Amino acid sequence: MGVRHAAGCTAVSVADEGGPAAPVVTDAGDLDESGRGLRTVAILADSWGRHGDHTGRTVTVIFAPAGRLRTSRSEGPCADSW
Repeated sequence: MGVRHAAGCTAVSVADEGGPAAPVVTDAGDLDESGRGLRTVAILADSWGRHGDHTGRTVTVIFAPAGRLRTSRSEGPCADSW
């Protein structure tokens, strides 16, 4: 896990050993035991992304400072920070 802070924005990255499928936002049912993590991230974060493959991957989440609303996923207030 890594945390970076620049221009008032915070990025949190988590790496794992990868897997057969890319991480995606899913709609978990009320009784499902998984499937809520990236949905929560997508709702709370300014943006998020992933890179890697079946041998290893990293998911990075970017949080903007309070009061700085995102204009889109690709052009949020932290786009120039990284």
